Amino acid sequence: YCSNINIDVVIPYHEKDEYTIYKCLDSLHNIKNINNVYIISKKEFVYKDVKWIDEKIFPFTKDEISNINPIIPKDRSGWYYQQLLKFYIFNVPGISNNVLLLDSDVIFLKEVSFFEQGKPCYNFSNEYTPVYFENMKKLNPYFEKSVNHSGICHHMLFQKDIMHEIFNLIKKDNEKKQEAKKIAEKINKREFIVKKLSTENKELYGSVKPTEISKIIKEEEKLERER
Repeated sequence: YCSNINIDVVIPYHEKDEYTIYKCLDSLHNIKNINNVYIISKKEFVYKDVKWIDEKIFPFTKDEISNINPIIPKDRSGWYYQQLLKFYIFNVPGISNNVLLLDSDVIFLKEVSFFEQGKPCYNFSNEYTPVYFENMKKLNPYFEKSVNHSGICHHMLFQKDIMHEIFNLIKKDNEKKQEAKKIAEKINKREFIVKKLSTENKELYGSVKPTEISKIIKEEEKLERER
């Protein structure tokens, strides 16, 4: 349950999506309770009341992704880079606790609300890519699929406090590495063959229940006390 149902919309953007981005932005009037709309891009983006987030504020670059792990091909580094941007967006100062992450080609044709009686609403799919879950366990051995559906969707509403808990669990599992490096380094050669690679952030968030995260935190705290 969320007492504050204001939403910040965040859209990672590349110039190749110029044809759809403005249609996407203009369609956001169909979403209830929008507070701010952010565009993450390399070049400054100016349009109506949209707020621009410069990619340079994040502690990694697209060019670094393949260098961290040579298994990642240059032509796929952009996809990995976007996943990392989506993980780190929750550290942007002042961003709402409710963040709607959109692909830049999503256009809302009808009015939609992402809350019902204070509870967030989600779209799900039936997609199942085993390597996503293999990677989840590499980020933290307690991360595992705990629901029957998939979180893969062109848009998803995230809660910042839950994402911070997930992030902290990744950091605890390997405090000597930066989170971005760890995510990239965990990719293996077999996963490289799969069409969609790496840990899909929507699958991680959509598959691990908040109650399960609380259990993981308690279990890790118990292990730390026993050490």
